[in-house]
Amino acid sequence: MFPWFLHSWPHWRVRHNLAPFWLPFAPSPADIREWNVEIAPPAIALANPLPPNGTLRVSLHRLLIEAGIALTLATSSWDPRSWFALYRYAADFAGTTPNLRFYSGVSEKDPRLTAVASEEIATGVTCYVLREHFQLTHIADAYACIQRGELTYVDPNSESRPDYFCQDGSLQAVIAESKGAS
Repeated sequence: MFPWFLHSWPHWRVRHNLAPFWLPFAPSPADIREWNVEIAPPAIALANPLPPNGTLRVSLHRLLIEAGIALTLATSSWDPRSWFALYRYAADFAGTTPNLRFYSGVSEKDPRLTAVASEEIATGVTCYVLREHFQLTHIADAYACIQRGELTYVDPNSESRPDYFCQDGSLQAVIAESKGAS
């Protein structure tokens, strides 16, 4: 679906390929891959309950967009900055659910690179769960908020901090900590 003015200029469409712009929003049917996320459901009632068996099936595409939103200044999936993780990692995965994994060539690279990839994808998983199941509308890196002076340590001597400072639709604060390995 192109804007109305592009229909009258087919030569413009051919010369200026719009595929990179639309790619993050419309993965091809062959590219829809899911990740099985094993998660311990919390003991509290959620707006969108987590599965009782502890396995959440999530689109890899969605997790990478969530990682892009969390790790850049992007505010939505329409912001091109949120696409970096999709372009950076989507092609590095082989297989489909439940065997979604990095290609062997990626795993043979410097372990620091795969550790960074795992950490960034884990960030996407965390933000997906916070947004979709806890219904949080604002998710911020707590450390960045502390650096800007928006939050302060309760005990300045300990410097213990959570990973995320969040707010729900009624502006109630929620502190989130992400644990686990990818």
